[in-house]
Amino acid sequence: MPKPAQTRNIRLPIADRAKLAKVFRGLAATLGSQANAASQLQVTAMYYSLRCERPKTRGVTATARKAKGPESIERDTYRRLAALIQQHRPDLLAVLQDAVFSDAKGAESARVAYRAWLRRQFRRDNPSGQIDEYDSPWYRLRVEMRGIGGRNDAIIDGRLNTFVARYETQRGHDSSRVWVAIAAAITPLLAAEDTAGIEMSWQELAAAGTLGKYLDAALRAQGLLLEREANLFKRSQHGRA
Repeated sequence: MPKPAQTRNIRLPIADRAKLAKVFRGLAATLGSQANAASQLQVTAMYYSLRCERPKTRGVTATARKAKGPESIERDTYRRLAALIQQHRPDLLAVLQDAVFSDAKGAESARVAYRAWLRRQFRRDNPSGQIDEYDSPWYRLRVEMRGIGGRNDAIIDGRLNTFVARYETQRGHDSSRVWVAIAAAITPLLAAEDTAGIEMSWQELAAAGTLGKYLDAALRAQGLLLEREANLFKRSQHGRA
């Protein structure tokens, strides 16, 4: 039997140690002690104590800091920490992101990775590279659901236009990202064609009067993923990959 491949423990650069220490101290204060916080973070008490310390700057030369190299935090530890902060101290979440991802090199790396991911997702939904009724199955289904003369516009495009207005126009998300979300909401309805009608079709939902309810739920789920900072220079996607 082949041995399972080992997962490399990726480390993320710490851009601002003082801010990270603030996050660790704040979480410990909320959870009652450093020991309790360390236990929930799944790290040793010594590790947690060291992370709570403010960085020493007096008497440390720039040459010495450069020779030491950038500090880092394990990605798995960051993810657990972010989850705890989100649960117990959401007011510190932005501080945590600034502490780990505010350096210019890290932000640019995150931006490149995000753009590459977005291109892959968009191409998956639209093989021709653009939204097209003939090459984009989900868009073809959207046109089909609208019906002849657009009789279902209120059910279909009314909801889609509201979604686009909220997340592209108001929130400032990239247009491609918004349409990837819409495709993700509509695509499950294609399963009826691939399963010879075993899966529920949009026609059955419409006949039951629940097509609108389905779209509301599907778009709401996608919308939750877009309730974030849209500016790629201010927000990194690293820790959520």
